[in-house]
Amino acid sequence: MVLLIVASLAIVASTRAFTQTLVADEIHWTITGQTSVTFDWRGTSSVIRYGITSGYGQEVTATAPSHPPFSSAGPFWEARITGLEENKVYHYSIGGGADHTMKTPLRRGSSDFTVMTEGDIGETVA
Repeated sequence: MVLLIVASLAIVASTRAFTQTLVADEIHWTITGQTSVTFDWRGTSSVIRYGITSGYGQEVTATAPSHPPFSSAGPFWEARITGLEENKVYHYSIGGGADHTMKTPLRRGSSDFTVMTEGDIGETVA
């Protein structure tokens, strides 16, 4: 009888751990404007909560992305969030998972630096 109870508890614990790991992974966010961001992730939940504190206060239900990645099995989700404040740290949580943060861009013209990038410059064959 004790062995059966221990085995049952082990199954419940491993099921909970497995469920928690599927909440969200492969999380990516892209700043899409001064006051907007798009989140993409893989997981069982399509809900992202966000706000300027870890109390969040707002949430968005994501939709399936129009171009899902082929790197791994889904489901994949995409949420577009607009109406954010510039130069502000936001907290977010996907599907009740861990609290994370991201920051919106500085106000335009408020910084004294320049960012330059260069892509693959290619190669020639002689």
